[in-house]
Amino acid sequence: MNDDLSIQIINQTTETIQRLCDLSVRIDERVKTLQISDSNLKESFELLNQKISNIDKEFTLLKENFSKRNIATDEKIHNVQKALVALNEKISEANKKAGGVNQRVESIELLAEGRRNRWDKICDATFRLLWLLLAAWLLAILGLQAPP
Repeated sequence: MNDDLSIQIINQTTETIQRLCDLSVRIDERVKTLQISDSNLKESFELLNQKISNIDKEFTLLKENFSKRNIATDEKIHNVQKALVALNEKISEANKKAGGVNQRVESIELLAEGRRNRWDKICDATFRLLWLLLAAWLLAILGLQAPP
């Protein structure tokens, strides 16, 4: 009966360790996906900055042409300003998304670390219990008394 109990405890411990490994792999995959998403957001942010810079240059050129030629370019300037406003809104949205992704990554890392620490303690206690049971079983088989 003690052998069956020992085998059952070992089997349950093995299953628990396997589940922990699977969970750790899934968490790592999620973190990697979030990091890729964060990288994509940063790239789009850089692209938006480049577009804003180009529009700003175009806006400056339009102003210069307006003053040189004295042509009414109010409509073009208005369109460029609208484009700048729209791009600024997109940049602020991208910043919000990037901040959200960073917060998610940090929370997942904190959660993973907490679970890892908890499972490390549980596994340590389980292995100590198994060693204790093994020592007691060996003492019982050999007919020895436990030390005081």
